[in-house]
Amino acid sequence: MKYNVGDEIRFNGTVYRITNIVDDNYVIRDEINRIDFNIPCPTIDIHAIAIKKPVEKPKDPAVDHPSYYQGRIEVIDFIEDKHLGFNLGNCVKYISRAGKKNPDKLIEDLNKARWYLDREIARIEKEK
Repeated sequence: MKYNVGDEIRFNGTVYRITNIVDDNYVIRDEINRIDFNIPCPTIDIHAIAIKKPVEKPKDPAVDHPSYYQGRIEVIDFIEDKHLGFNLGNCVKYISRAGKKNPDKLIEDLNKARWYLDREIARIEKEK
């Protein structure tokens, strides 16, 4: 693998940040549209171009560090450290903020976490 988590690349004309590496796939994030994609490492290694100058991040704490994700560690740091990938990462995200972003949506957040967990289980079972 040519790139590391945190590197910025240009791929198919769009700038992405590598947010994770899972099972020989880069998880790349379109920061503008806030969309993640899983792309095989060889595809990125061959076709992407490294960006030396990082894209300036927003300075708004509500964007970078929302209060409903605060604790002794930030949820995103935990997800990236454990290389959880998209489904399990979203599961952890929804559980960690359940009822904090909007107290009226506690059950909705937990149902979303369950949806991502069920999806991950189905994906793993399909691969067997």
